[in-house]
Amino acid sequence: MEWGTDLRESNRMLHRRLSFALKLGLSFVAVTLVAVTLVYFMTARTITSRFAAYNEQARAQTAHQLCGLLAEYRLRTGTWLGAERLLSVQYQIVTNGRVIIRRTSLIGGDFSLTDENRIVVVSTQQSKIGTQLSKAEVASGYPIREGGTQIGTLIIDNSNSPLPPDEVEFLSSAKRSALVGGGIASGVALLLSVILITQVLSPLRLLTRATEHIARGDLSHRVILKARDEFGRLGESFNRMIDNLS
Repeated sequence: MEWGTDLRESNRMLHRRLSFALKLGLSFVAVTLVAVTLVYFMTARTITSRFAAYNEQARAQTAHQLCGLLAEYRLRTGTWLGAERLLSVQYQIVTNGRVIIRRTSLIGGDFSLTDENRIVVVSTQQSKIGTQLSKAEVASGYPIREGGTQIGTLIIDNSNSPLPPDEVEFLSSAKRSALVGGGIASGVALLLSVILITQVLSPLRLLTRATEHIARGDLSHRVILKARDEFGRLGESFNRMIDNLS
């Protein structure tokens, strides 16, 4: 109990010892930092969410285009065999006289293609090929239609697909720009707070000096304040009080 009482007493003494200018300055700094921090996090979150929404929209457009190509392929060939060529790009790498063939997905994530019976015919996960998916799993995909009949479904899973390096760099650059903007705003706000504190404290210092003169018995001292605000009216009242005393 005594320790807690001593701590509260020390806090009160420290609070009394702090000058008004320091208290006002610390208040401005605290408010500025909190506001800039909130704005930064909200901006970063908005950028991330908008970018994710843009990516999702782009994937949906790509999926609809691929569904159209797949429908034409099925109509032309009558089968899904070889349809994986429409969903990926094949390229060759020659190293030490050896030719290495690789395929890159056009979708950017794991995908599966099912027929009209929900049987997986093409998938980036080989273990899924030949299995029958549930209606709930197929419902999350993009239908492939021929006329008015659904002949297949393209299912895309982007949950585990990382962002490409250029997109990661774009997000990092946008967040850095938001951070730099927040730093500049903080600097401008602190500069304006210094100017405001100076304007507030200047008439208070004049009034303080005037009261010190009066305390020493000098009733000829007057306060000259050019401001027309509350401080100016306070200075006029102060001068009238000295006139009444003298």
